[in-house]
Amino acid sequence: MMNVTTSTADAAVPHAPSTRPEDGAPARPDAATAALLELGRALQAAGYRFTTVTPATHNRVRARAEHVWARDLCDVFGWSRPFHSDAVPPDILRLMQAAGIAQPHRDGWRCTLRVSELGGQLYFHSAYPPPTPTRCSSDPIPTASAAPCSVSWPT
Repeated sequence: MMNVTTSTADAAVPHAPSTRPEDGAPARPDAATAALLELGRALQAAGYRFTTVTPATHNRVRARAEHVWARDLCDVFGWSRPFHSDAVPPDILRLMQAAGIAQPHRDGWRCTLRVSELGGQLYFHSAYPPPTPTRCSSDPIPTASAAPCSVSWPT
C-alpha cells in the first residue's frame, strides 16, 4: 500500500519513481506520482472515507444487480465499480487520468486502484478483484508433476 495522506505525502515519495536534482535536494516525484499524491489530498478534502471489507463481503456487494455503476466516490475508490464521468468531480477525474489509474471501461471508466482510510490516513492499493495470473497455454491444468509455468499478470 502507498500512504498518500497530506501529512505524510513526502514519506510516500521515496518509493515512487522520481528525479534527483544534481544538488542533492530531495527527490521530486514524477508527474504520475505527483498526480496520485494530489488525488489523495483531493479525496481528503472531499471527506472521502472507506474501510476495506473482506473479499467475501466485497463479492456480495458487487453482485447486487441494481447497483452496477458507481454513483459516488466510495463506489469508485472503495467498491471498485465502473463509473461514468459524471459520478466524480471533473478535477478528480483529471487527477486519475494524470496518475494513470483511470482505465476506459465500456462507455465509462474503471479505477485501477482502491483507496482505504485507516486512522485518518488514506492508502492506495489494488482494485477489486485483484489481478489473477494467466496460465500458460501449454499447461492449462497444472498438476503436481507438471513443470513450472511462467506466470504473467494482465496490465
